[in-house]
Amino acid sequence: MQASLTIPPEADLISGDNPVYIGYVSIGESRTVNWTLVFVSAPTGGVFNFDVNVSGYNAFTGDYVEEHGYAAVTVDTTPPAISILYPQNTTYSTSNVSLVFTVNETTNWIGYSLDGLTNVTITGNITLYSLSEGPHYVIVYASDAAGNVGGSSTVHFTIDTDSPNEIGGGADWLLRSVVR
Repeated sequence: MQASLTIPPEADLISGDNPVYIGYVSIGESRTVNWTLVFVSAPTGGVFNFDVNVSGYNAFTGDYVEEHGYAAVTVDTTPPAISILYPQNTTYSTSNVSLVFTVNETTNWIGYSLDGLTNVTITGNITLYSLSEGPHYVIVYASDAAGNVGGSSTVHFTIDTDSPNEIGGGADWLLRSVVR
């Protein structure tokens, strides 16, 4: 996790619970200090507030300079929630099926896995073309800016383009069978 603080002129830079000298800022200049926050155990998420103190002596006047501020860091540990709206757990009489889903937050990456195959990267809703006859299943995945990855529930569906119960080519077969 990265955070930064802009340091005012005329200050020594120190870091940590036990102050450690990490640099000097001369008169008339400001410096941005970047540091990495390392959590000993995984944080549960939320906002963490840090009390930041910068102090030191002006090299030219000898005056003691102290600046105080706060830094807030938000830790996101919640994965995106994904819902597949289409396909549904049913049988389709076409080999082209729409994949329509919603995600509850902004994402950095979205992908899907059809029948357990390798994830395919997508940018939004798509159509799954030329699906083979038989059963299939799909899962949609997404990652957010914090790197949390979420997955939808698995949706099982079947492609049956020869079904006699469907309107289209199969309906003609059904009617001819009944009339004979």
